[in-house]
Amino acid sequence: MCAKTKQHAALSYDRAEAVHDDIMGAPRWHSRDLQDNFTAQWEPEVISDVLKPYVLEHRIDTILTFDHHGISSHPNHVSLPKGVTHLLSTLQDTPEKPRPRLFSLITVPLYEKYLGPVAPISSKLLISLSQLWSRQGPSGEASDTAAARVPVAVSGWPGYARALKAMMQHRSQLAWFRWLYVSFSRYMWVNEWVEIVVPPAVTPAS
Repeated sequence: MCAKTKQHAALSYDRAEAVHDDIMGAPRWHSRDLQDNFTAQWEPEVISDVLKPYVLEHRIDTILTFDHHGISSHPNHVSLPKGVTHLLSTLQDTPEKPRPRLFSLITVPLYEKYLGPVAPISSKLLISLSQLWSRQGPSGEASDTAAARVPVAVSGWPGYARALKAMMQHRSQLAWFRWLYVSFSRYMWVNEWVEIVVPPAVTPAS
């Protein structure tokens, strides 16, 4: 789902229309409280209320969103993990009906963001070295590394082409700087995720 339902003043095409036509099949919906704004953060409760019917109706078992840095520090992006965390804290977690798992996209340092096609090569190299190190500790024996392992999605050219096709469904959003993004951004090639374990909300004692 795309939470932004209205264009920035400089863009003439309603993003909700673009999302409706997206190749991922996202449904059309609108919330006046979730407007595309470079200066405003969204309320967690509003995000939760918008997502909840969709999550329950479609029995969503995994949610992917931004981390608390929001990749670019965009306040709308930063708001999303807070809203999803609020949603999950309100859902019951039972063996018969477990809550969705939540993964956030890791914001990498600026110097790593624009590696372009070099990103999948360097990432696969680092993954291979990490796997080798985890199997063979300094003592020459198998070692359980203390470092947390995170899911990593690495695209080849077909994956990049699919991501580019998805971006092209949002032509109104492709300002000049976003063309630079699709050309050089690491996120078009490599996504690293970390799972967020959300504790249930504490019910006040009566």
